[in-house]
Amino acid sequence: MGEKETGIAVKISYWIYEREDIGGIEDFRKELLENYIASIRGEPCYDKGGGLYNFFIELISQITLSEFSKSLLAGVAYDAVKGFILRPLLDALKKLLGKKPSVKIDKVQIYFQDTKLIISPFSFEHFEKILRSVAENYRKLFLPKGEYYSSFLGKISLSKGEYPSAIYIPIFYEFGVEDTAREKGRIFRGLTDVDEFISPNFPADYFGFWGVEYSIYMTKVYDFKEARLLDETFSLGDYYFPPPRF
Repeated sequence: MGEKETGIAVKISYWIYEREDIGGIEDFRKELLENYIASIRGEPCYDKGGGLYNFFIELISQITLSEFSKSLLAGVAYDAVKGFILRPLLDALKKLLGKKPSVKIDKVQIYFQDTKLIISPFSFEHFEKILRSVAENYRKLFLPKGEYYSSFLGKISLSKGEYPSAIYIPIFYEFGVEDTAREKGRIFRGLTDVDEFISPNFPADYFGFWGVEYSIYMTKVYDFKEARLLDETFSLGDYYFPPPRF
């Protein structure tokens, strides 16, 4: 299978200690380059703390999330959709991770032609179910025309509806935050890398709340269990500063 048949470009970045790269990474790189336009690169750091050898995977697809969703709903295998063939990548990753258990996948970011899908933390075991859930719920993420409030633009009028420009899976409801935090969009948020006090419950949390971003500088929260958009915003872990806890 050649790179044009898979329909995906792959970028994998990670931290390595000084110049000690992952054993077997060259075979992994060669295997991916047989099927994809790919970049696999370790960036040196000088600290053996957490995060070493954790993969951040970015995929660029030739198709839209709408097209991908239609294929899955029509019964096509999630890793074999035309224009988004994941099977060689997943096989290569499983082979490498089986030999190198110190390697983890922190985040997978998929750039479809119409939408960006971010899954963090990533789970091989639940990847297929997450993608199928996105396909099944995609139409429910449509934002109809009407009056809305954007934290950047204030009150806006949407003359026609639109689908998300980004979907973040999962996000979390932070219990015990004061009501004043609601105005700052910090009731719902992603996990932080440092000093995190939320204890995730996977796989249930993948199917709890999703963060949904639209091109009009507005965010919503999708309640998966209720299958509806909430009039709530959210913060990503990178930009969230937890309130003091006493």
